[in-house]
Amino acid sequence: MKTLFLASATMACGLALATPASSAAYNFVTLSVPGATPGNYLAVSGLNDLGQAIVTEEEPNVSFDFTTIDDVYNWHTNTYTPLPAYPGSTPNSTQSFDINNAGVVVGDYHATGIVWSGFTLSGGSFTPVIYPAGSPYSYPIGISNNGDLAGLWVDDSGNLHGYVRIGSTFTSLDVPASWGNETSGSAINNAGTAVGIYSPPGESSNDFGTEPFLWSGGSFSQGALPAGYAYGVYNDINDHGVIVGTATNDPVNGTGSVSFVDVGGIFSLISDPLGVGGTSVYGINNEGVLGGEYVDADGNEQAFLAFPVSEPGALGLLGAGVIGLVLVRRRVVRTNEGLSRTA
Repeated sequence: MKTLFLASATMACGLALATPASSAAYNFVTLSVPGATPGNYLAVSGLNDLGQAIVTEEEPNVSFDFTTIDDVYNWHTNTYTPLPAYPGSTPNSTQSFDINNAGVVVGDYHATGIVWSGFTLSGGSFTPVIYPAGSPYSYPIGISNNGDLAGLWVDDSGNLHGYVRIGSTFTSLDVPASWGNETSGSAINNAGTAVGIYSPPGESSNDFGTEPFLWSGGSFSQGALPAGYAYGVYNDINDHGVIVGTATNDPVNGTGSVSFVDVGGIFSLISDPLGVGGTSVYGINNEGVLGGEYVDADGNEQAFLAFPVSEPGALGLLGAGVIGLVLVRRRVVRTNEGLSRTA
């Protein structure tokens, strides 16, 4: 599902130098997903400009992320459309991550002899997406409106590498060795700017001790985070160059993490009012609508959409006129058996 973040793309001593964050104004909508089971993990992982969002439910602590719901939700009609399973896949292993304006969906699945493999789904037909050729562990995470992809693959030593596919050409993404290792791509926009994460020296993706990057035209730049945060992820970037992600100082336990929207170096923190246990934003469309998950008072992970309230200043850049579209209520890196959407 998920900015030209060239301003404030500076990192020093592992800590982002960034404009202080401010609170953002949104109308939050919790999705009441038909068939959802209390205690399972619900999330919006990607969304487009036509009112469609990818909604998934995973059963916790099950090998290969047992996916019980994999739907396209239309917030104009408040309807859920189940997506088909990849042919030959292990039952309940097919999971979708993102959807573009043409309705093309990207995701992954597990099958015998395949750890994770990727696909695009368009008009009811699957097309496999595998990079490098023959890889048993490779899948796309984000798709742009012009059909370009960003994703990851894992080598024989278990190390993560990012990739983009622009047109029909794949390019592997590995940050400069001085930055660290274990790169993963998470999203790409129509301008060909990709975002993702990497593990700095002394950290690994298994510990979620990651930092964000941008890639464009073959060049990397280090991403920034809200002031005071050392680790984080970029989950999505829209065609206006707006980035969403999550930051933390405790990547292992995930405590004290915040989600943010970055508009040209101005950070706004995002928190669902019902998310007493935290909020994670995974996707943003060109109207500034956000999608993700929050942890409620009972410890359940709930899927949400957030519609920006039109106001002067930076938030106005996110897109006006989306309030009123919905009145209904309501990542991804996998590490070995469990990479989240970008982490």
